[in-house]
Amino acid sequence: MAFKIPPRVDRAADTPEDLYRPLSKGGRAPGPLWSQQTDILREWYGEHRKASDVALELPTGAGKTLVGGLIGEWLRIKNQEKVAYVCPNNQLAKQVHEALDDYGIDSILLTGPVSSWTSIEKAKYDRADAMAVSSYSHIFNTNPALGGSGTIIFDDAHSGGSIAGSLWTLAVQRDESTYFALLNALAHGLSAAAVGSLRRTSGEASSFEDVHLVPPMTILQNIDTIASILEEHVQNCDTSARHTLSMLRNKLTSCMFYIGYDAIEIRPVVPPTKFHNAFSEARRRIYMSATIGSAGELERNFGITGVSRLKTPKGWETTGSGRRLFIFPGLSQDSVDNPSAVFKWTSTTIEDEGVAAILAPSEVKARQLEKQLEIPEHFERITGSKLEEDPTLKALKEDHYFILTNRYDGVDFPDDECRLLILSGLPRGSNMQERFLLESIVAGPALSGNVRAKVVQGVGRATRNDRDFSVVIILGDALTRFVADRDNYRTFSEELQAEIEFGVDNSELGFSELAQNISSFLTQDPDWAGANAHITEDVESKSRVLPAGTRELATSADDEVLAANALWAGDLNAALKHAGQAISRASHTERLSRYFSLWHFLCSQWSLMLAIEARKVNNIQDSDTLFRSHSHHLEEARKKSSGSTWLRELNIRSSNIHLAKGGVSLIDGLASSNLYRLLKGWGLNEDRELGETIANLNRVSYKEFENALAALGKFLGASHFEAAGGRSSYPDAMWLFDELGLICWEAKSEASDSSEVSVNYAREAESHLRIAKKKFGLVSLPDESFTGYVTPQTRIAYNARPVLSDSVFHVPLLVPHELALRAQSAIESFGEIAEVATVDDLTARLDLYSCLPSQWIPELKMQSLNAIPD
Repeated sequence: MAFKIPPRVDRAADTPEDLYRPLSKGGRAPGPLWSQQTDILREWYGEHRKASDVALELPTGAGKTLVGGLIGEWLRIKNQEKVAYVCPNNQLAKQVHEALDDYGIDSILLTGPVSSWTSIEKAKYDRADAMAVSSYSHIFNTNPALGGSGTIIFDDAHSGGSIAGSLWTLAVQRDESTYFALLNALAHGLSAAAVGSLRRTSGEASSFEDVHLVPPMTILQNIDTIASILEEHVQNCDTSARHTLSMLRNKLTSCMFYIGYDAIEIRPVVPPTKFHNAFSEARRRIYMSATIGSAGELERNFGITGVSRLKTPKGWETTGSGRRLFIFPGLSQDSVDNPSAVFKWTSTTIEDEGVAAILAPSEVKARQLEKQLEIPEHFERITGSKLEEDPTLKALKEDHYFILTNRYDGVDFPDDECRLLILSGLPRGSNMQERFLLESIVAGPALSGNVRAKVVQGVGRATRNDRDFSVVIILGDALTRFVADRDNYRTFSEELQAEIEFGVDNSELGFSELAQNISSFLTQDPDWAGANAHITEDVESKSRVLPAGTRELATSADDEVLAANALWAGDLNAALKHAGQAISRASHTERLSRYFSLWHFLCSQWSLMLAIEARKVNNIQDSDTLFRSHSHHLEEARKKSSGSTWLRELNIRSSNIHLAKGGVSLIDGLASSNLYRLLKGWGLNEDRELGETIANLNRVSYKEFENALAALGKFLGASHFEAAGGRSSYPDAMWLFDELGLICWEAKSEASDSSEVSVNYAREAESHLRIAKKKFGLVSLPDESFTGYVTPQTRIAYNARPVLSDSVFHVPLLVPHELALRAQSAIESFGEIAEVATVDDLTARLDLYSCLPSQWIPELKMQSLNAIPD
């Protein structure tokens, strides 16, 4: 007989728990479900089975593959729907597939190129005859192979967000010619100092790590040039870059542009998964991880809202997942006088053990560490990519070490495969957006959840079951401080807290004693048994504490995602609304201020865009309201960014001054008219005066600097400008724009950058507007009136702060010089068309070089003098 009649298998089950009973009798599955597994399956079925997005936080060793597999299999059978179980990489997918097979759950492994999948395998998935086990890349793809799933189960979701975001991330590396073409197109959005640091080939290493955000207005104003550069760029790249640009091509104005010394990265602020059918059209999505996070990390990483979270079942919080002996050699008494001895001792420890797994945050950091360790040459070096290609390398008997870069999960070393784990360097900033938030905005308290998740995942790579054990050596000052900081480790599991605390207490010994303790631990001798009993007992006294601001960040996450989605859809009004709601939910928390300075800045930019559009259709009332919104959010961004410099490094091409009905602000129109008259009579004297002004603004001699500062007002279109001329207590320079603006200057060009603003000079600066008002015979001060305190100083005397109002602003010493250079460029540009040009033509040239008052005034008012540190 040619017909194949499959055996009839009745797998009807009312719940996932019921489904396990026939499976467990098949001989391949493990014994009865653990009580905690039963608890979480019942909670999902009873309360969350209809939810679109559900997060399950299941600690290492809690059997999450079985839990996820049972839920997926039950949904496949019950609803006759396609189910995809996806993992971060192919190696993990293979492990899950093998585990599901052991459990008796039907699954097919669909990894690698789609062309390698057989028609039989694809048909099983399409007919919902078996669950597909695959990688994230087959969901987050320009041509997703696993579209149409009824349910998607995301394993290791803590690392999946970066994979999801990569679909919409285009990076241009510095060694590509496009980098400098793109930098030139974006340069108007950054300060001259920032652009200079990005262009130079040498300097302080720290400046090479800075990441700058280009203002969205700059992107909008230069979109045609940017799009043209990127189109040409991808023609010389592999297909992945072309595919990425296809996702971004019509959405570049909805993207964030991050510029670092090493690369330029273009991406949305949140992955727009709502607009990706392979993800959004699934009936439900289930996210599983040992570290889901409580501050909205999942929502921001996957671009989702309304996530239902299942708490870790009672009993798992103190359940062990093996034992770790933490060693902090940087805390050893032998490292105090000789820090480099840490590396020699670590190398000796590796040689004694014979096998080690080393985790570093990047390839550069890994190479640097290997050089410092001087691992014996006969040790075989095995990279993460090599290990993924051939997992059997973990079973090598000869001396070897694994070097894993930014691989804090996905590679496990259970039992005797490896007993020595080394973590070096703080795992921060896996992409430029993270680097910008953590290092430029300094929003660590708001975003350290991703760092904590990597640390937790990393320290558990070699303890994969409750009987496993490994030594964990923590290297590097930053990582040591992070892990040993009580405020950080109190957010970890109770067991991990007890282990870290024991490790810190026992790391202050000499290196020889640390080596003895490692030997005792690895042989599990009686001495270690006593120490282990102490740790076990200490676990009971621990409790997890949420980091400050966690609840506020969790409540703002949905609105942040909705704002990002609205931006992607081109609805700036909705983006502004949701971003404002996110700010109102959380920005009052001081520890989150710097994080929300970014959202205030984005709101200021979106308000400005909407105001300009409203002005174009002559909607004066809405335009004025939106300009006030722009001014408010920009001022809030300045206040909340205190302690970071990112906002200072921007050239914010904006207007916080109401526009006249004709579309140009009154003060901009006045400045253009004044400068137009000057340029029409331009000659050699004016040319020489401008050159001397620029030169003297680059000197520190106070007489030359103050006179040049006054002259700069002339080349920026001021109606009246003058220096103090030796008059005591007078402003060092004054610029008057008729009844529209008055700017006074206190210049301290000769001050030492290590000194502080004194109370006497602060009091003097505070009096300048009053003196200038009397000098010019003004009945009242113009709306735009303030004093700029230009100085290399960055600190203020504690008793100077009370004498200052918010009308005196701190201006870095280089800013007037940069402004003068821009004015020179604008004037030279206008000279090319001066014979036939109108005032409007000059206004356009001034706008191009950010030389209109409405553009440079916000730059001068970036930070109140009374807000700098004392």
